[in-house]
Amino acid sequence: KHLPSRAVNADIYMMYVTIIILFGEFYDSYQTTEATRDFIKMEDWLNSVNDMILSLKGHNEEELMELEKKYEYNWIAIVDKWDALDDIKENVQQTARTISRMSFMNIVKRFLEEQELIEEIGNDEIQLTEKAKIIIQRYYMELEHNREILEFIYSLEKGDGDIASHIKNQID
Repeated sequence: KHLPSRAVNADIYMMYVTIIILFGEFYDSYQTTEATRDFIKMEDWLNSVNDMILSLKGHNEEELMELEKKYEYNWIAIVDKWDALDDIKENVQQTARTISRMSFMNIVKRFLEEQELIEEIGNDEIQLTEKAKIIIQRYYMELEHNREILEFIYSLEKGDGDIASHIKNQID
């Protein structure tokens, strides 16, 4: 319903990773149970995804294959999928038909809104709902496998591996 009919597994992986990154932007570490920010701009979420993909690209293919085995995520497909999305048109008004990174983010945003996990608050800003906060606290932060994935994603950012970018940037 949300992804185009031509969508493949890489689209689903990419969607899931963008959601994990979004959730992580609201918490200062994978161990925190309370959100540390009230909202995020779509552009900041996009930049966080771009940063994570750039960090992934810093690994050679052999390392990514090992990471795929460890975390059961197809990191190479995620990088390839993101690279295939056009980032040249990011300053242009986006529609769901535009094959760009921001249009992909808007598809994910609409999915999360329909699931009542986020809500748009204006000025291209979104916030988590109480439903999302409960799910994050009970599921994402608790399961060991998810915690390892979150720790890995946080470690892709420059820093000590467990500080989210928006907090690290305030410290720097």
